[in-house]
Order: sequence, then C-alpha cells, then structure tokens
Amino acid sequence: MKVQSSVFAQLLSFVPLKHFEYLVRKFSAIHGTHSFTAWSHFVAMSYAQLTRRDGLRDLVACLNSQHGKLYSLGLRQKLSRSTLAGAAERRDWRLFEALGQRLITQALELHSNHSLALGLKEPLYAMDSTVIDLCLSLFAWADFKRLFGLVQRGCSFVVRSKENLHYSCSQAHDVDAKSGVIRDQTIALVGHHSNSGYPQALRRIRFFNRESGLNLTFLTNRFDLSAATVAVIYKQR
Repeated sequence: MKVQSSVFAQLLSFVPLKHFEYLVRKFSAIHGTHSFTAWSHFVAMSYAQLTRRDGLRDLVACLNSQHGKLYSLGLRQKLSRSTLAGAAERRDWRLFEALGQRLITQALELHSNHSLALGLKEPLYAMDSTVIDLCLSLFAWADFKRLFGLVQRGCSFVVRSKENLHYSCSQAHDVDAKSGVIRDQTIALVGHHSNSGYPQALRRIRFFNRESGLNLTFLTNRFDLSAATVAVIYKQR
C-alpha cells in the first residue's frame, strides 16, 4: 500500500537535518528547553506560519488536534501555551535566523537560471512580513528601524503598507491608470518612532489588483523602477 506524505511533510523535507543539528549545537539551542526540542519548536512555528494561526491559544489547539499526524514529523508531545512561550523566550533565535539563511541559499541555487522577466540584475528576495502580536516583543526586527538597517547594507525592498500608516506626501508622480496603478507618491514617515527609525524618503504606490479586486498599497525604496514593476515584484513573492 502506497503511503503519501502530507504537503507539510514534503515542505519540511527540504530542511537539511544535519545542518539543523549542527546549528542546535552551535547556539546551544537545547539549554533550558530539554523537554521541547528545537526541531519540535521549528515544526510548531512553521505550522503556525503556514496555517496563519492568530496566537498561541489558536496554535496549541490546532497542533493538539492534529497530534497523530504531526507525531511522525517529530512533534512527539502534546503542547501547552506555557511550553511554546517558554521556548520562544529562552531558545536562541539565531538558530532560526541561520537556518533561514541556509534555506535561502538552497533556493537561490535551485532557481539560479530562473528569470522573472523584470529587468533586474540583482537577486530578488521575497520575505513574509507577517508578525504575530504575541511575538512582536521577541522579534524586534519587524519595524522601520531594522528595515532601514537593511537599506544601509545596500538592500532594496517592497512591502505592504499598513492602512493606518502616518506619512506626509512630498511629491505625487504621474501614473498610468491602465496598468492598475492608482497613486505613486514620494513620502516621509511622520510618526515619531517610525521617522526616527526610517528617516529617508519612501515611495508609496497604490495599486488595484484586477484579479482579486483589491486595492493594495506598497512601500519601497526603489525610485528607479516603474510603479507597475514594483507591483509585479510583490505579486511574484
């Protein structure tokens, strides 16, 4: 009888286990969390991201309801919110950062000959900026200050803008309505925390997605690309 792997199991199969074990040793990722292994932690948080869990209560309920299916993937015990919260607080986050860098390298190698037909010479990275509120204090990179830090290292970005973003518009650019672009603006952040974190000008693009019927707003530090190209970059993520 042929047994098929779940989609989640197939995704986890791309993780290099020997390298993961090396990183666990390197960052002493079992210190203070012996009862909840680093691999179990990774499986749990990957599940949370892929299934868009709203918080620890929601995540624990879903994981425990699927315990039989997740057991073979390394999640051997039923979980509690205190177990997950304790591991998030005590386990060295650099383990997961280093694993992410390794997976990015693998992806670049796999798609080195793939062209997005956008006319870009440099590599294009797509990063999910979803942040669970409970983890915001633990993952401080999810703010404008850290985004500006990436810019200072020579990186460019395209991200979705929050609807309640406070900004001032210094210039409105001409747009081609046929491309779906509604607005193309040069802006500056005006919130005290946001402006001190990201003091340079940003580009704000409002775009109508005909496929979904949604109006989307993007922020980018690329002023050399057309507004339509910026929208396509986000779509290709």
